[in-house]
Amino acid sequence: MADDVLAIIGRFLPTVDICNLSMCCKSLNVVAQFDKIWLTKCEELGILSSADLVVWRKAFSSYKALCRFLTSIEPLLGIWVHLNPELGNVVYVMPGFASVVGCRVIPQKVGPFGIEGSPLLWAPVFEVISDDNGALSFILHGKVKDQDYIYSGIVKSVEKTCDVLLLEIEHREKNGARFEHSKSLHRRSDEETGKIIDHISVTVQFSELSFDDKKKLFETVTSSLRIQYPESSCASLFPCLRDDEDKFLKDVSLLSERRRMLIEMGKIDGGYIDLTASHMQLLLLDQIDLSEMNSLSSGENEDTELHDFLRAGDAIGLTFQASSKDLSYYRSTWPSMDQHQLALYKLPIQEPTVGHEFAGLWGGSYGWPPGKPGKAFFLLNLSYCVKWPRKKRLIANKLIEGTDYAFSPNGSAMFIVKVNVPSTDPFPCTSGADSLPVSVREAFAGKGIGGGYGFRYPGFKPGSLFVLQDDVLAFVWGEPQFILTLQRLNLEALLKKGQRVPALSPINNFAYLTRSYENVFAGSQT
Repeated sequence: MADDVLAIIGRFLPTVDICNLSMCCKSLNVVAQFDKIWLTKCEELGILSSADLVVWRKAFSSYKALCRFLTSIEPLLGIWVHLNPELGNVVYVMPGFASVVGCRVIPQKVGPFGIEGSPLLWAPVFEVISDDNGALSFILHGKVKDQDYIYSGIVKSVEKTCDVLLLEIEHREKNGARFEHSKSLHRRSDEETGKIIDHISVTVQFSELSFDDKKKLFETVTSSLRIQYPESSCASLFPCLRDDEDKFLKDVSLLSERRRMLIEMGKIDGGYIDLTASHMQLLLLDQIDLSEMNSLSSGENEDTELHDFLRAGDAIGLTFQASSKDLSYYRSTWPSMDQHQLALYKLPIQEPTVGHEFAGLWGGSYGWPPGKPGKAFFLLNLSYCVKWPRKKRLIANKLIEGTDYAFSPNGSAMFIVKVNVPSTDPFPCTSGADSLPVSVREAFAGKGIGGGYGFRYPGFKPGSLFVLQDDVLAFVWGEPQFILTLQRLNLEALLKKGQRVPALSPINNFAYLTRSYENVFAGSQT
């Protein structure tokens, strides 16, 4: 059968039907393995360009394996946020090379060449990498005492409609497989005494442990599992833009070698802590204080959850899970979050469409003309709220504020515009940086954040949103006439041209667990 015919067949069949065909008979099984069919399914996902698919194929045993990986990681792509810190809680997940990479966007000033011409600062948070057959592995990034480390783990699951990324600790077998929880009674041999011990499988789930116990476990596991970052792995985690093909291919070669090395390191390390009797005793002595130990010895049942959790298996390790929690959203734009959970939350990003032309990610700064160097960089998510047809609102939620101290919580609405209500206010500036006159295409009435406090009480003041030439937006407060100028951003492209800075300690790097309004990443920018 001709390759073109196979490609056409592939376009009309869902992936699951192609897999079912392979089980019908030998001849259809052969057809269902052809690379041309699976290349078509990879293209349909729209994650990579056709040219990039050809490059990625070299890291996989087949296009079918590549399609398996791309289908698995598609729900992870996009923007994820956490409650803390108020400055720097945005993680953007994007394709790397045979991997996806979670990059934290660092609060920063606008560089000397403007927003698009200056490097965007970012720090690595995690990676999900694939082996030759499309199976997933998890790597957490972190820094301890000026040394970069990685921490290997397993990917428990990635649900198609996931809205929460959870980092947890679970039991697993010593071969690296996940330990299946149950409440049945089973027996095992004590290697030191030779006695048979009745042992109840774990009844305490990790999610049921207290916040303090979770934190203790994370600290213990990460300190035991860390692998020093090889010098050759400290470069970027994704190739540069393809406008420089030679540099792009060189990056791919380096990333391919790095991936091979990480996979081998993960196999050698195992990614788990072996809870033999001596290790168990050390862990318990480190993590449970003397009063708790006395309580255990006297037969009391209080504060024994951590003890029971550790006793339940032979090994523990890091687990990454992408789950669907059916989150609630404030004003349909900002997720409700649990500050005591090590989790990242999906941020819905609307695509621009007819009637919703301004939806999506925008970056900018205060002042005129746009993109003045040295000003605080703001990353905003613009989305439409349509409760009633005649009351459509455009809401600009703040994601990044490049200041030293957050003056309003992340997720705050910088401005809300009534897109059905024109504004008659004049634009306060007559010319731009090139001395050419300013052309105002449209203007809408609205309100901008003022001298209020907190997330729900921003103290809005009247203002107007102006649509200017070159697709620039400018929100102008009435009194005083502050100007916030915005331009649409391609965040993935900016990160590929950006500059990597050191990560935080591993747990804080995934989700900062302490309330902070200061720029905790300031030291990494020097």
